[in-house]
Amino acid sequence: MRLSLQNRFLLPTIALIILGTGILTFISYDKSRHAIEQAAQEEMGMVLDATKNNIDATMNIFKVLISGWTDEMLFQTAAQASPDDQAAKSAILQLAELVKKYPYFERLNITNKSGIVVASTAANLIKANLTERAYFKEAMQGKINISKVIISKATNKPVTMVSAPLKDGGKIVGVLSGAINLGNFEKAYLDPIKIGKTGYIYMVADNGILLAHPDKSLVFKMNLKDVDYGQKILKEKSGAINYVFQGDPKIARFVQLKQLKCILVINAAVDELLGPAQNIKWINLALSATMVLIAGLVIFLLSRSTTKPIGRAVDSLLECAEQVGAASSQVAAASQQLASGSSEQAASLDVTSSSLEELASMSRANAENANHANVLMTETREIVDEANKSMADLTESMKDITQASGETAKIIKTIDEIAFQTNLLALNAAVEAARAGDAGAGFAVVADEVRNLAMRAAEAARNTAELIEGTVTKVQGGSVLVDKTFHAFSQVAASTGKARDLVAEIAEASREQALGVDQINKAVTEMDHVVQLNAANSEESAGASKELNSLAEMMKNLVGDLVSVVGGVGDKNGYLQVHRDSDQPERLLLTGK
Repeated sequence: MRLSLQNRFLLPTIALIILGTGILTFISYDKSRHAIEQAAQEEMGMVLDATKNNIDATMNIFKVLISGWTDEMLFQTAAQASPDDQAAKSAILQLAELVKKYPYFERLNITNKSGIVVASTAANLIKANLTERAYFKEAMQGKINISKVIISKATNKPVTMVSAPLKDGGKIVGVLSGAINLGNFEKAYLDPIKIGKTGYIYMVADNGILLAHPDKSLVFKMNLKDVDYGQKILKEKSGAINYVFQGDPKIARFVQLKQLKCILVINAAVDELLGPAQNIKWINLALSATMVLIAGLVIFLLSRSTTKPIGRAVDSLLECAEQVGAASSQVAAASQQLASGSSEQAASLDVTSSSLEELASMSRANAENANHANVLMTETREIVDEANKSMADLTESMKDITQASGETAKIIKTIDEIAFQTNLLALNAAVEAARAGDAGAGFAVVADEVRNLAMRAAEAARNTAELIEGTVTKVQGGSVLVDKTFHAFSQVAASTGKARDLVAEIAEASREQALGVDQINKAVTEMDHVVQLNAANSEESAGASKELNSLAEMMKNLVGDLVSVVGGVGDKNGYLQVHRDSDQPERLLLTGK
């Protein structure tokens, strides 16, 4: 998720403030904690050293007391008497006075050199055998000693024995020992010590057994060897340690007592010690929260006054980017279509140019053929004119033939009439010859021959008349045909003239058409060049439009980044939610987001 400009001002500053105040709080808390722990350690060390010194000094006093009491003649005498002797009884009375005077002593015992108790303030110990006790053995060796903490046979409580040898004339005749009740000792030296409200001091034997503790149920029952921090205390004998006891974190110091041969431990509850540091921490956190709120409010107001004008400018930029993107998309689409159309048009113009080349060639051929046809039509007109003249002459001739045929028919008719008259004359001659008889026989033959000739002449005249009549009929039909042909030739001549004129016009039009086709071909060539140039320009325009569209997309991406910086938040569908003056965000599609 991208952050707005306001949040980019606000969040890092708040984060820095939180980090700074957190670091300061941590440092101040850590230093306070260390200072408090160090102060507590120093205080506990001083208390522990003072308690240790007090205990050691007290134990030295007890050793001095015991050592001084060994000079009593009564005690030396009692050590050499039996428990029933008067000396022993007198010693018991004096021992009781000493216990009364020095209440730290639970009891005082006089033991002979055989280890038998001959006098004691605890009646149940008289005649007890203490031969195996370590403090007895050391005293018999002439040493004034303090024993380890043991369980008293008289009271069943933890005690430590202070022992010194009883001498008579420099010879050890027995042992004087006093049992120091640790309960009394604890009340005097340990219980009054408090570190804070819950801190306390306790005592541990060198074998780990708890000898003194505020919780009496743990005394002689808890062994520090069973816990990690106890093992460290028993191992190091002296030092400082942090540990957890019964769920509470503790800080402790420990030291070994010189006389008692046990370890003294003083501790304090960490939570209690660090209470002031915790208070400082919470105060710092409260101050930090206040600073964060104040700084956040100031930065919010400042960034809001800064980002509002930028937001309005970004909104305008975003709208412009949207419009540029849409326009570039439309220009790209139109350029692509124009490029495609120009390419198709260029292909069509190539085909058209080829067709026009063929058409120009055909037009030139038509113009040449039209010129040839015009020449031929001119020659045909001349021939038709000559034929028309010939047909006129033929018509005149046919008229003359018709007229001559009519005259010939008249002549044939005359010949037929002559043949008919000759036949009649031959008949008459034959009749006359017949009348003449033999004299007329030769004449009859001649007349008969003449008659035959006349008949033959008539027959020939009839045939000739029929032929002439057919010829005349045919001549008349031919004359009609010639007239029709003449009229047709006249019409052909007129049509030929018109055709010649039309062919001349066609030739001229074909020539002009060839010129026009040449001009069209040149124009188509130039148009093809222009179309090719347009196609190339359209391709470049389409590429430029795509580049413009890419730049528009880049601009929208940049504007989107600026919008997201100023205050826009992109959603999962690729829209930008731009917060303007209204409460509802405006969703603008931003490609690539």
